[in-house]
Amino acid sequence: MRAAGALFLLVATGFFFTAPPAQAQDYGFVTMWGSQGSGDGQFGSAQGVATDVAGNVYVIDWLNARVQKFKSNGRFLTKWGSKGTGDGQFDGAFGIATDPAGNVYVADTSNDRIQKFTSNGAFITKWGRSAGRDSFGGARSVGEVRSGDDGQLESPLGVATDPAGNVYVADSGNHRVQKFTANGAFITNWGSEGGFNGQFRLIREIDADAAGNVYVYDQQDSGGHPRIQKFTSNGAFITKWDIPQSHGIATDAAGNVYASDFINDAIRKFTASGAFRAKWGGSGDGKGQFVYPTGVAIDVAGNVYVADEGNNRIQKFAPLPPRPALKKGPKGKTKKRKAVFFFRFRSPTPGARFQCRLTGQRVPKKQKRWRRCRSPKRYKGLRPGRKVFWVRATLRGQVGKPDKRRWRVLR
Repeated sequence: MRAAGALFLLVATGFFFTAPPAQAQDYGFVTMWGSQGSGDGQFGSAQGVATDVAGNVYVIDWLNARVQKFKSNGRFLTKWGSKGTGDGQFDGAFGIATDPAGNVYVADTSNDRIQKFTSNGAFITKWGRSAGRDSFGGARSVGEVRSGDDGQLESPLGVATDPAGNVYVADSGNHRVQKFTANGAFITNWGSEGGFNGQFRLIREIDADAAGNVYVYDQQDSGGHPRIQKFTSNGAFITKWDIPQSHGIATDAAGNVYASDFINDAIRKFTASGAFRAKWGGSGDGKGQFVYPTGVAIDVAGNVYVADEGNNRIQKFAPLPPRPALKKGPKGKTKKRKAVFFFRFRSPTPGARFQCRLTGQRVPKKQKRWRRCRSPKRYKGLRPGRKVFWVRATLRGQVGKPDKRRWRVLR
């Protein structure tokens, strides 16, 4: 939300605040790390991304068949995994998630299972087995193939947890969502192959919000469009909305939904009901640009982490402080050096600070530079001419977009 308005007034005139319209949230680039390779901090196709309550970042390094763990600033911490079918090994893993206790869950796609680890990679347990394969990966006999068996998995691509510690799996090969306890005990499932509400085709990504609602991305509805479907924690359909092709979705503490736009090299943000809120990115290898963004994750501070697959890196973004709103000031004639101009402003973001400047005709250079300021900002003795007052908010190194007010000082 934008702050309540500021008032531009003459000398000792009174003021008031009004509630301005909501504005879209903007995001600013913070840092990035990674390059192509198999060394620590390098990636061979970064896929799923997850964060834990301590702010650590986990990345599925697909071609290198491993998980890498980093600090929120990109400093490498540890890694685990190799290609294979044993405990702690992976084959084509895509999805990753953490629970409130800090445990890590990996959707080990080609091994048709979920593996659970400690935050440092120690193996805890596993579950799920292909509905069409035996425990050794071979085809079952005709009488043994039961594609609808509870708890069995066929090419799981996504995994998510809720605040209660339940685990949700995007069971792609079986066109359904399965819900488990933290130790893999089956609870329920929902879905079937199709394009209508509650059905799935090419189900890929999944996440749960703080209220326990579950968001599922599948690539084809009844009209062939990619979409996100929202469900209760037990699978009751709530709503849906179309999006461009995505390879990652995530939710934040406020229930907003983020999706990586794989085709247009962007990140899109929606409300919990699917209303569009923000978009950033663009094709390229510069800061804030992407080449095939895949996994996306949000930490407890609202920072956004994106697996930039084509550039073999992770990029971190932070929400910019909202733009301070300025209310239109009264119009009138003022006499040179006998008028005092007040600008009042505030931010809805706790801890935000402000920078102000003045531009226009016959404005001293020192007033044209951005400087820290407080509300109310006063100007007096201004020379005649057209003026523009600017104000912007800053927070933890991020600088928001400015608002401005134009007026004219007369003789």
